[in-house]
Amino acid sequence: CGLRGPTSFATAPFWEGTESWSSIQDAANNTYSCVRSVNTTSDLQYCEWVSGEVEYYDVLADEWQMSNLAPTMDPALQATFHARLMELKGCDGRKQCHTTN
Repeated sequence: CGLRGPTSFATAPFWEGTESWSSIQDAANNTYSCVRSVNTTSDLQYCEWVSGEVEYYDVLADEWQMSNLAPTMDPALQATFHARLMELKGCDGRKQCHTTN
């Protein structure tokens, strides 16, 4: 997928540096959804599968996402990512989904 981090979003639809979250969905069969938090010091990705499996990666430290950190994830942090994922799955369009926090 190329380079990771804020500059990896420098293609359409153009990451302008104002959003700190993005969502990823499996369009082929909708078996998982992910949320990614990117800023100048961190790049974190959290995914939930319809099977109940959870994945969490520090993409700066593990760019190939080989070490799933979900089993050791703080429950409060997991709740934050889960809530944000549900929020992004329920919004529609840039205006409704745009966030800076």
